Amino acid sequence: MTSSQSCPPLEPYVVVALRNEGGVSWRLLSLDCAPEGVDGALLGLGLEGAEYRQIGSGDCMRVVRDAVAEEAALHRGWNRSQVLEGWVPIDERLPLLAGEPQRGHLALRLVSITNGWIHVAVNAGEAAFDLSFDDVGDSMVLLARFVQIMVSGGEPHAPLAENGRATFVVNHHGTGVCRFHLISRPHAFMPEGHGGMIDMLVDRDELTEQFRALTNAIADHPNFAHHYVCNGQLPEEEYNQVDLLAESEWKARQAEGHSPDDWRMESEFVAAAISASVPLPTAGAEVAKKVRSMLRSLEIPEEWMMRYGMRSQWVGRSER
Repeated sequence: MTSSQSCPPLEPYVVVALRNEGGVSWRLLSLDCAPEGVDGALLGLGLEGAEYRQIGSGDCMRVVRDAVAEEAALHRGWNRSQVLEGWVPIDERLPLLAGEPQRGHLALRLVSITNGWIHVAVNAGEAAFDLSFDDVGDSMVLLARFVQIMVSGGEPHAPLAENGRATFVVNHHGTGVCRFHLISRPHAFMPEGHGGMIDMLVDRDELTEQFRALTNAIADHPNFAHHYVCNGQLPEEEYNQVDLLAESEWKARQAEGHSPDDWRMESEFVAAAISASVPLPTAGAEVAKKVRSMLRSLEIPEEWMMRYGMRSQWVGRSER
């Protein structure tokens, strides 16, 4: 391949969301610099005093920079608003949706944690479907922040599940009542029975309790550290050995009529065996402890708040 036919080089970039003084919505901007050079780069563009949040960084080809910026925003809890003609972070209110939904009850239930997915059942009247939180495309930091905002009386919104394709929105709707909107957009890897839409009025305290119960259930689950936080990081030899033994045991039980032919139950059985027998890597165990504490207390470490673009900075100023 000649040099003229080679792929464009990877270049460092930082994605920031920017809002001018007095502005309402935010716009995305990709900068040719390292994270520590953002303030200087924005000063060089004449943006002194503008509010900004860093929401992503890395290396990519310049030709895909805009797409990468939008993907970074979605995975950091931002939503695009056509009404505001810009982007809105998780902690700032989205414009009210059109229409007037019916009053109802919502139930969230943790189903299982296996192979990098947290499976959650969603029930709201006649609407019932499953959602998955992916260990790569979704984040417990976003979930904790969403619930934290709810507890404080705010109106959070974020693409929380299904690799950023399931968006949750909460709007005030009178005293003690809120509007809960959930839409899960289909994608190529979505299992059967996943995805759907809910739009209903619910008791705010009831909804908050459902989300608090969910975060606590996730934190307390024995598979959370092994199969979500440390998924893909477990010692390979021990993992494979326990995996094979557990699969063989399940098949033997199934042949004897003691275990059903159910792939999800088999996955849970194998996952539980791995969690009970395979040691966590030291660094992974520390991260899991930190994430569990966050889900229970809803206290998010400051460095994670900054990494996810949940703290504002101002161009040319040191305060936050």
